[in-house]
Amino acid sequence: MPSLKLVPRPGKRGTVLYATGRMGGRYVNRTTGYGPSQRAKAKSRLKEIERQLSLSIERERAASALIPDAYTLYERRPSRPGVSTINYVHPFVLAHPRFRVREIKPSHVLAHVRTTGRAPSSVRREIAAIQGFLNFAREAEDLPTFRIRKPASPPPKQSIYTEAQRNLMLATCATMFPWFVPHMTTLFYTGMRRSELTNLRWGGIERHSPAASDEGEPSEPFTFICVSSRKGRTGSVIIRRIPVHSVLQPILTSLRATHPCTPSDFVFLSSTGRPITSPETITHTWKRVAKACDLPNLTPHDARRTFASQLLANNIGDLRITDLLGHIDTKMLPTYAVIDDDLRSSAVSSLR
Repeated sequence: MPSLKLVPRPGKRGTVLYATGRMGGRYVNRTTGYGPSQRAKAKSRLKEIERQLSLSIERERAASALIPDAYTLYERRPSRPGVSTINYVHPFVLAHPRFRVREIKPSHVLAHVRTTGRAPSSVRREIAAIQGFLNFAREAEDLPTFRIRKPASPPPKQSIYTEAQRNLMLATCATMFPWFVPHMTTLFYTGMRRSELTNLRWGGIERHSPAASDEGEPSEPFTFICVSSRKGRTGSVIIRRIPVHSVLQPILTSLRATHPCTPSDFVFLSSTGRPITSPETITHTWKRVAKACDLPNLTPHDARRTFASQLLANNIGDLRITDLLGHIDTKMLPTYAVIDDDLRSSAVSSLR
């Protein structure tokens, strides 16, 4: 705490009031520039000297902070970083345990980020996460922020399945891996991610039984799949409700009849009847079916693009497509909703 006081000291130009005392473990002796007859102005100057010294001491302390100390504060800030952001930043902190914040340069970040053999979008996300953390720490030290040059963003992938290719994939899957048909069908008709599929439990599927029809038989249940996803940079959780397509309804009914279906049980299991521990299981099986269909370049994520593109082709609004995909805004829509020649032709032919 500031503990300076005004002390008169005689000099060549007469008596001058000095700010003296101890701050931050050091002795302070600084002139105010005012004499005893200007005590009110000297007191005002004393507060300014105390403020400047406090700021200087805090900066010096921050300048001596190590990267791990700054990371501790980063994790404790009110707007906590997301899980993926922490996964990017934490390895960088572990790799620089003896570096101080002011010693880190953009070259350290670029040397840490492995750019070969990785998608440019992944490299960009990692650099952005580390840059955000470092600028947070540099702001605490009153240091200028810096921007790290990222690799060029690749053009959006334009790979989607046609209706014929989707039907071929499902038919081939029924022959090669019958247990995988529910998984593949769900990805095609919901736009879910692999991780969302493997983590889906029966408690996340809503069933609504409407009143009985005129014939006295209950109508088919109307089902929603509730999917939660955490946004990497913001850490916010988005829960979206995806209506189940009529193609999926009998598949879910069959799974309920043959699998444990308590709210905590997983919906989609592996070929051995156990929970799927890694989304790579989905990718591995999918690629084998795609290779048999002579479609080796198409992936499970392309089913998500196909889902979005078909909605766009059916004149579904951007906001509704964004909601079904689980995005925060429509900025990501061009990456997923592919405008092909058929969609362009139908748009032009609709003119009157």
